[in-house]
Amino acid sequence: MDESGESVVERTRTAYECVASSLRTDLGAELANRVARLLVVEALTAAVLGERDPDLAAALDEPGLSGERTADVSSALDAVEPDLRGFVREIRSDGIGADATAPGADGRDRDALGRVYEALAPAERRRERGEFHTPSAVCDLVTRLTVTDADDVVLDPAAGSGRFLASAHRRLRALGADDGRLLDRLFGVEVRAAPARLAETALALRAGGVANDERTGAAPDDANVRVTDFFAVDPGDLRSDPAGFDAVVGNPPYVRQEAIEGRTRVRRHLARLDATDLSGRSDLSVYFLTHATEFLADGGRLGFVVSDRWLDTRYGEDVQRFVRDRYRVEAVVTFDRQAFDDSLAGVTMLVLERERDDRRRAENVATFLRLRGDRPVEAVAALVEQSRDPDELVVTDDYRLLARRQADLANERAWWLSFAAPPAYFDYRSAADVVGLDDVADVSRGVTSGANEFFYARTEAFERRGVAEYAAPLLRASGQVDRIRFDDAAAAEWRVLDVHDLVATAPSAATGEASDGSNGTRVERWLRREGHDALADYVAWGRGQGFHDRRSFDGDDVWFDLGETSPAPLLHTRFTWRTHRTVWNEAEAVADQQFYEIRPNEDADPLVLCGLLNTRVTALACELLGRRAGGDGMTRLQQTVYETERVPIPDPRTFDARERTAVRERVLSLMDAEANADADRATALDRLDEAVLSTVGMTGRADDVERALSRLVEERRRGAARASAVMVDHDRPP
Repeated sequence: MDESGESVVERTRTAYECVASSLRTDLGAELANRVARLLVVEALTAAVLGERDPDLAAALDEPGLSGERTADVSSALDAVEPDLRGFVREIRSDGIGADATAPGADGRDRDALGRVYEALAPAERRRERGEFHTPSAVCDLVTRLTVTDADDVVLDPAAGSGRFLASAHRRLRALGADDGRLLDRLFGVEVRAAPARLAETALALRAGGVANDERTGAAPDDANVRVTDFFAVDPGDLRSDPAGFDAVVGNPPYVRQEAIEGRTRVRRHLARLDATDLSGRSDLSVYFLTHATEFLADGGRLGFVVSDRWLDTRYGEDVQRFVRDRYRVEAVVTFDRQAFDDSLAGVTMLVLERERDDRRRAENVATFLRLRGDRPVEAVAALVEQSRDPDELVVTDDYRLLARRQADLANERAWWLSFAAPPAYFDYRSAADVVGLDDVADVSRGVTSGANEFFYARTEAFERRGVAEYAAPLLRASGQVDRIRFDDAAAAEWRVLDVHDLVATAPSAATGEASDGSNGTRVERWLRREGHDALADYVAWGRGQGFHDRRSFDGDDVWFDLGETSPAPLLHTRFTWRTHRTVWNEAEAVADQQFYEIRPNEDADPLVLCGLLNTRVTALACELLGRRAGGDGMTRLQQTVYETERVPIPDPRTFDARERTAVRERVLSLMDAEANADADRATALDRLDEAVLSTVGMTGRADDVERALSRLVEERRRGAARASAVMVDHDRPP
């Protein structure tokens, strides 16, 4: 945005603060801010169009506002009207209004109006509503790929201040649309009146002309922007043509499922789409996508900018199935650089075409494009539109592109794989005898104590208190793990208080023990009678610290009993930094919830499974199926139980004797190499990788896997640095 636009934004912000301050005494802060936004936006509209005085009273005719202390609002308007009219004169007299908000001669959209709304609505409030400013280049890319004919009719169901509608206007003009009919082809829905008015003004500026230094032609009311909740709108409400819209575009709000107001109402349309099984954990933008489906014509295109969370979450599997069953997936685009200046969430651009024919959907080849740097809109569009063969992979410094047959996407639980996985991974995962870890083992979270300060201690600390005999070896954190084998020497440092078997022998109240006090108190007395004085003293100390009152303990429970702790033979780390390891729990240590316990089924050899889980190909799967911990640049890899369960491995139950022996011997050799400072761990791991990959017909592919794993780990290491620009827009038409 240029200097003229910055001036409009700054003067509008100043006017808003002045008006809001004047209103707060009579109306209170929240209502005053709301009224001030409406009044200032109306004043700005009149100022930049230059053809009329602001209709301030009409500006307050917002749904829901009329019932809020109407008399007080009307009275307050009289007090601030002189300030607002002075603001209008100031903008007009400087001659910067229309110039700052209309497209410039260089074709760049100055978009001061969009920035005005951001200035009037605090970033925290917009974040709560899931509203984020969309860069012009992203808007233009969406409309470039979805608006394909001069006669297209376009809808933005979350219009905001009109950035996508303005971009669609430019696109239609570039396609040769009749200027006199353009506004008839653009429709918007926006739940709040202030940004909706800005959207109307943005369209009026583009549709009008200039004669004798006066702007002529379209007025804001000529624009088809409806102020209402999109989920209160049915397809026939916006236009009479039953064929539907040719394109639906936008950046719908991202609101987590627990914060969605009126979720039952929002989900009501799913019955018409036979989609009531869509996960209730879906965020609000998902429902915009499903409802927008009802508005599209057959062959119509949808272009949305949404959070990328649906690419690798459990609820995202439902979203992916919904899309596959109703659309041809034209393109899914992600950005390595952060696309929204005020958002920590990653974003995805989704381009779909409505298609009812099952065969055509199945045979469609979808483009998965990951942009790593700045590229012009037309260059990105060319990548998306180029015809490609299924499984074609193109990797350059600027982007990674993978073409996928849409029928094959049905086998994917997470579409994120298409942006990161190498061909070797797809070959491995699709091999005949590869199964999920949960097919051969149970996976569960380790112990959550609720009071680590009480239950966990270094061995010498428990010895000083005389309770070491009541403690078991503990694997407390991944920092203890520097090799696969966790033996008695490695387990010597930490202990966990484990009194479950002892407490189980204590008499209950039903067998004659006094009934006063909690179960914990009765057992504590019993410990003293039975000569467990050191333990009773330690429990009393913990009670004195208030540990027993923590919410994680049942008030009538034996709070110092962790319950049964059955050590698992294999432990998988919840968080990973650089080196992936699944622990061989030789010490039979109890594992904290920082680890996932893996208990092989009876027909699965634990040592063979240990070998499979410590290969580079398993590490690669974890990198692809896990997630980056935190949205602020942390680079640890985090896995959930669910993600660990679905890690693909060769089915050890199908191995012949030679294959089992090879894996067992080579994982033991790897453990020995880790224990010997002079041994070559990498060579031992290479031999294990080859033994495991050969079981699924991938002999000779270990180097491919190693390179892909190294790249993903390096990307995590560099993951904190994210820029705000995604593409450059120097080729945008006026």
